[in-house]
Amino acid sequence: MLEGRPTIGGGCKTAEVCLPGFKEDLCSTKHGGFRNNPLLRDNELNIRDYGYGEWTEPDPVMHIPFLDGASITVWHGLDRTYESIAKVSKKDADTFRRLVPEYKTYTETPPGEACCTGPHRGSRAVPIRAQQRTQVARQEVPDNLAPHPAPMQPVPYSHKTHLAIGLQCQRCHTNPEPGNLMTFPASTTCMNCHAVIDKDKPAIMKLAALAKPNQPVPWVRIYQLTPGVTWSHRKHLQASMACGMCQGDVAQLDAMAQTTSVTSMASCIGCHASNKAQTTCIACHAWPSD
Repeated sequence: MLEGRPTIGGGCKTAEVCLPGFKEDLCSTKHGGFRNNPLLRDNELNIRDYGYGEWTEPDPVMHIPFLDGASITVWHGLDRTYESIAKVSKKDADTFRRLVPEYKTYTETPPGEACCTGPHRGSRAVPIRAQQRTQVARQEVPDNLAPHPAPMQPVPYSHKTHLAIGLQCQRCHTNPEPGNLMTFPASTTCMNCHAVIDKDKPAIMKLAALAKPNQPVPWVRIYQLTPGVTWSHRKHLQASMACGMCQGDVAQLDAMAQTTSVTSMASCIGCHASNKAQTTCIACHAWPSD
């Protein structure tokens, strides 16, 4: 092995690289990616015959000390990690607990595996198109019997095109407090890519004009919540429900439309019943206080 730097250790060391007085981890926290290296995963060079094919997962995964004496420890177990973060910030701990189920919808997680450590032992990150196919297979609500044409949007947008290149739902759709709605992407989010990509197309020029004063794109919402119904995306995300369970095969849509009957009462009750969730009236409708 040849060492290309004056001190040994490769990427598994801390060094002062960019700014005087600031030390950083060169590469060692990226070791998790090696799990999917075919040399190890598929034993391409028969390295297991020489005792190098076993991957040992550390637990705790990492420990982060702060100057004031506080610290955070990340464990394989979600509850244990949550308790550690909560000692520093209850808000951050709650956010972390919400993040993990959302993250799990984008990775293969074998039953019983750890949930807090990135790509899991023996698993592979699932390409976005495979994720969408998995979600479609688990669609929990029926398709709409009658066709619902896609509404005219202020800027043409194809989920099919964007998901095919690897974009993920949460890149554009966030779930801010109190967690009821998934948001539309800001015009500036779109321009992070389109400042270079297809920037001379009329639709992108319109996006750029909105992004300059940071104006939102006036998207037309596809699925409208029925009056009198209380509904929270947050609760469904925490229950590990994936987007495709309710909205179907979005990855095949050039124009978003109401392809499923997710806003009907029968669909909601059927999904709740099959997932052993509450099906009484109060689950979705505000109960009179008197």
